[in-house]
Amino acid sequence: MSTTILRFVCFLLSVVAFGKACGPSEYRSASGECCPMCNIGSVVLRDCSGDLSTTCKPCPPGTFISEPNGLHNCLTCRNCDESQGLYIQSKCTTIKDTMCDVLDGYHCIDYSDSQCRHAQKHSVCEPGQETKRPGTKTLDTICVNCPQGFFSPSGLNCTKWTDCTSRNEIQTEIGSSVKDVTCTQKRRGRYGLILPVALTPLFSIILCLWLMYKRSVVRSDCSGDLSTTCQPCPPGTFMSEPNGLHRCFTCKHCAESQGLYIQSKCTTIQNTICDVLDGYYCIDYSDSQCRHAEKHRVCRPGQETKTAGTKASDTECVDCAPGFYSPSGLNCIKWTDCAARNEIQTEDGSPVKDVTCEQKPKERYDSQNSKLPASAETTGGVEVVILLFSTGR
Repeated sequence: MSTTILRFVCFLLSVVAFGKACGPSEYRSASGECCPMCNIGSVVLRDCSGDLSTTCKPCPPGTFISEPNGLHNCLTCRNCDESQGLYIQSKCTTIKDTMCDVLDGYHCIDYSDSQCRHAQKHSVCEPGQETKRPGTKTLDTICVNCPQGFFSPSGLNCTKWTDCTSRNEIQTEIGSSVKDVTCTQKRRGRYGLILPVALTPLFSIILCLWLMYKRSVVRSDCSGDLSTTCQPCPPGTFMSEPNGLHRCFTCKHCAESQGLYIQSKCTTIQNTICDVLDGYYCIDYSDSQCRHAEKHRVCRPGQETKTAGTKASDTECVDCAPGFYSPSGLNCIKWTDCAARNEIQTEDGSPVKDVTCEQKPKERYDSQNSKLPASAETTGGVEVVILLFSTGR
C-alpha cells in the first residue's frame, strides 16, 4: 500500500514540475525541461540535461536567426530576385536576413515586414498619351490621353497640331492623337507678270520666304523668276521650322554621364528628345526638356529615406532619432530592449548599430523559488517525497 502511495506522490510532483512555465529566456525541450535559449546567429545542437546547459551551433552560410531561440534549424536567407524587380540592398548574415530594395524603373506592389516582396516595371505611356506623373519606387507611372487637337508619337508629351494657316500653308492630311497634321506649301505663281514692275523685287522676297520649309535649308537664294533651291539636312542635323538658313542645326546628344538617355531619336525635322535615367533627377530644364541630371542621393548609415527620389526631385534623408539605428540608410529601427527579453545589455547602441544583449546565466529554483546548491538539484525531489511519505505514516 505504501509503495502505491509513493508512486502516486511521485506522479503528482512530475506533473507540477513539467507543467510549470519556462522563463522568457528559456524554452521547453522535448523531454519537458526548461533549457536556456541559444543566442542570435545560432540554434540548438543538444538540449540541456541535468547540470549540462544547452549546446548551440552557429548558423551555416545562407541561413540566419535574428532572435534568441530554442530551434534546431536556422531560417533560410531571403532571395532578392531581379525577375521580381528587386536587388540586394544588404546581404544576409547569420543574425540578419537579406534586405531587398526596388530596382530603378520599378514600383512595389507587395509590402511585408517593412520590406518589398514583389515589384513591377513602371507602365510605359502609349503613343497618343503623355506622362502625367513619372513612376517612383512606390507608385506607378500615370498616363493620360492627349486632348483633341494634340498628338504624342512617343507617349511622352502631347503637342498641339500644327496650324498650317499661320504658316501660309494648306492642310493636306488631318492629324490624330499619334501624328501631326500634314501641311503643304502653296504653289508659286508668276505674279510678276500682273503686278507693277516696282513691286516685283519685294514680291520675290515674300515668295522666297514662303518657299522655305522645314527639313531643308537654302542651297541657293531665289533670283527673279528663279525660286529658292533647297537642300535636305544631312544625318545628325535637323531643321524644325521653315527658314532661310544655309546650315542645319546639330542634333542634341543625350549623354549618360549627364544622367540622360535618348527618348526619341533625332530626325531631319525634329531634334533629339532626351529623358532622365532611372535613379537620377533633373537639375537643369530648358525648352521643356532636361539638359542635365544628377544621381539620387544615397542616405548614409544613421539616416533613413524620408522621401524617395523621382525624375524631378532628389531623395530626402533624415537622421535617426535617439534610440534608433540604421546600418544601411534605409529605415531607422528601434534599439533592442534587452530587459524585455530577460537579457542584460553589454554594449550601448549608436545611430548605426543596435545595442548588444547577452543571455543571463542559467539558475535553477526549487518549488519555493529559492536557489538550491548544485548537489541538492538532483536529490531535492526525493527528499520531498520521503518527507510526505513519512508524514502520511
